[in-house]
Amino acid sequence: INPQPQNTMTPVRALLSVFIVHNSFLLRTISGCSGTISGPCTAATLGAVSGCSVFSEEERDMACKLAGVPFGDIVNRYYQFDKEFLDGGGHYNDKTDSDIDRQMDTFRISTFETNMAGSTRISWPYYEALEGYAADRELADGPLMSNFRDCDSNAVLCCTTSSRGNTFTPNADVCHVNMADSRRSAHVYHGEAHFTGSDHAYCQGFTWEDDTIEDRFKGNMLYDISYKHFQDTGYVKNVPGAAMCGCADQMPVVTNAVCKSVSVSGEAYVVTTETMSDGTNKIVVTSASSTSVTVSNCAGGSSEETALAAITVDECDETREAFYNEHFYVPAEAGYDPFTVKPSTAEGVTWSKVAGQGLEFLPDVDYLDYDKRDTDFRALLASSRTGIIHRHCPTCLPSHQRLFLKFKTGIPTPDQVNLLDLFLNDWRDRNNQGLTNVLNVNFVLYNDYYDCLNDTENPETMFTYCNYNSNNVGFPRDCGLRWKTDCQWNNYNGNKNVCGGYYAPTTTAFYVDVTP
Repeated sequence: INPQPQNTMTPVRALLSVFIVHNSFLLRTISGCSGTISGPCTAATLGAVSGCSVFSEEERDMACKLAGVPFGDIVNRYYQFDKEFLDGGGHYNDKTDSDIDRQMDTFRISTFETNMAGSTRISWPYYEALEGYAADRELADGPLMSNFRDCDSNAVLCCTTSSRGNTFTPNADVCHVNMADSRRSAHVYHGEAHFTGSDHAYCQGFTWEDDTIEDRFKGNMLYDISYKHFQDTGYVKNVPGAAMCGCADQMPVVTNAVCKSVSVSGEAYVVTTETMSDGTNKIVVTSASSTSVTVSNCAGGSSEETALAAITVDECDETREAFYNEHFYVPAEAGYDPFTVKPSTAEGVTWSKVAGQGLEFLPDVDYLDYDKRDTDFRALLASSRTGIIHRHCPTCLPSHQRLFLKFKTGIPTPDQVNLLDLFLNDWRDRNNQGLTNVLNVNFVLYNDYYDCLNDTENPETMFTYCNYNSNNVGFPRDCGLRWKTDCQWNNYNGNKNVCGGYYAPTTTAFYVDVTP
């Protein structure tokens, strides 16, 4: 390589020189581990290359994962640039100027497409900048961008919602987004986004089976539906609450996605060893010149198309209803009119909501009239065939997210206690009015509906510890399966739910089983 002075080097030559250096590794290359691999690069095939067996199996495996051109070299910026782009932000997504300006912005992409995209493997988005982060947290996926970690679905989607310079033509409805699944892209810990109407996004995607061509060349398919698609169409921006591109596990629920597949011929690799700045040696694996890669739409009826269709839905109405039921998001009116839901823990059960706070807030004109609300609560219990009271707390510990209580010795009378206040604000076992409210004497408590219904003595679901009588502490105070479990109680009277320096849950709801 004989680079020109910086002030005379053309942009094309400057960019190509970066790619040439990357792929040839003429700088700092040492003898030892070198040769070629015909076919897939694995720890075993790499170990068979002359001089490479001195590297550990883990090192060889990572070298094969990084084989080809790093995803970060496509635009040759830096990790944060790629992360922002794939999340739906940054320079490429946020600019709103002309198509000509977009072509200037995508010069690096077009140069990569012309000179390299069809003849090299593109690695999955691993980044040197994440190596320390991944090591400190012992991440199983290593230094991989968060959009693509824990990809249990073996599927990726990219969904855009607008365009720079061209008309935007959507192909999918967006049903809902669970932001907890994409918190490192949405930048919120919990939350949901729900969409009405139709034609929200343009979505594409691909799937793969482990240890296949699609697995090894999934970086090429990601490039095709992200950077290349942006260059070709100008389509940009993410569905609110999700990344623009990520594993299907983190992406919105949508009704359609264009399916992509990859075909490869002449798969082979060139192996060299590079000396790093700290004096250590690193295996470098690049695609051989025989490699030819083509990304195209899936054939109709193909296994790839069928697999991608399995992660989309036919229409949004049933999907939204199932999501609402799973999270107990039910509409309510003053007077607690029953609304039928089918939670996953109790299929076919009809619940009526009697109180809610935070994200489960239940508006009611009688919100402050505890006597009237207590009367309504008791009326529901009197009409209940099972007498089961359910508390839902989505942010509680798993053992306390869904609790089911049933009185065994009769419901405490109105002259003994305001029953609703007992649950919402003042959980007690006794008072001066004759209340007796003791676990496994006067009531039973479970975290499974059917065990509560059938009085099953299951140590995995039946609570055996309970305490009471702390001011402004509602149900269930520190009750637990086998021991004291702090900070899982609620309070509805306006006091801060401070619990030992932490906050008790602020999103809870109470229901009564009114199944006919």
